[in-house]
Amino acid sequence: MTGDPGVNNLDVRQSYQRCRSEGAFLGRFLARFLSSDKRVDATLGRYTKARQEVILDQSVRAVIQQSRSGSAPADGIHRVVQVHSPHGDVPIDPSLYPIWVESLIATIKETDPEWVAALEPEWRAAIAPAVDVLMELHMAGRPGGDRGGASRV
Repeated sequence: MTGDPGVNNLDVRQSYQRCRSEGAFLGRFLARFLSSDKRVDATLGRYTKARQEVILDQSVRAVIQQSRSGSAPADGIHRVVQVHSPHGDVPIDPSLYPIWVESLIATIKETDPEWVAALEPEWRAAIAPAVDVLMELHMAGRPGGDRGGASRV
């Protein structure tokens, strides 16, 4: 579950910055994710589109932060787990994580003007540690560990 030392996190961060600067990234990601499974819409549908986009942006940023921190859960991932735990504000079934990953990758491919095939394995390697931590903490029933607080994604 450790971060892959071969992952060029700088490439991933720059790719995300390019996607975000295109302007349509979050809207496309949101539309793809919402349409991917009715459970996503049932969970996120109670929020405004702007709030849904903030949730997605913060989740991607937390994943990137986790890839930089290795195996120890980073603060951003703790917040994501708190929010997405069964008792959190936006409970997400862990079976939706792979759908989130595929929606993210597909949207990045469309919106990163400098996309090359070599970025896909870098993105997947950057995402994997965060998904591993989310799954472990969710399965352990630990909504973010003992960090507490009222942080919200």
